[in-house]
Amino acid sequence: MTQEQIQKYYKITPDPDEKNRACIFIERGPFAGITVAFGRFQMADKDNDDGSVKARYEYEMIGIPPDFEGREFTDEEGENFEFMLGQIYIHILNEQLEKQKEESEDGTNRKYDFTKPSI
Repeated sequence: MTQEQIQKYYKITPDPDEKNRACIFIERGPFAGITVAFGRFQMADKDNDDGSVKARYEYEMIGIPPDFEGREFTDEEGENFEFMLGQIYIHILNEQLEKQKEESEDGTNRKYDFTKPSI
C-alpha cells in the first residue's frame, strides 16, 4: 500500500483513558471499527539480508465493535491485521518526522532544503 492509501484506512483519535499514547480508529477494511492504542516502537539493530528493516511495536485493542466480540480470526487475518497496524504506525512516524524537519530549536518554523549545501 502507498502512504496515501494507508492514510485513508484510519484516523487519529483521542485516548479514551487519557493516557499519553497514540490511538487510531480503523475506518476501512475487514477491521473497520476497531480502536487501537500504540505503545513502544523499536527498530532492529541490523537490517535483514534483503535490506529491509525489522521493527517491533506494541499495541492494545481498546475498542472492539460488538459484532467482533467472540469471533475467531484465522492466523492469516491476524497477520494481515498486524501488518496493517505496522504500516499505519510507520505512516504516523513519517508524518511526525516531516513536521519536525520544519521546526527549529527556537520554536519557529522554517523550510529546509536538505538537497542543497548550506555553505
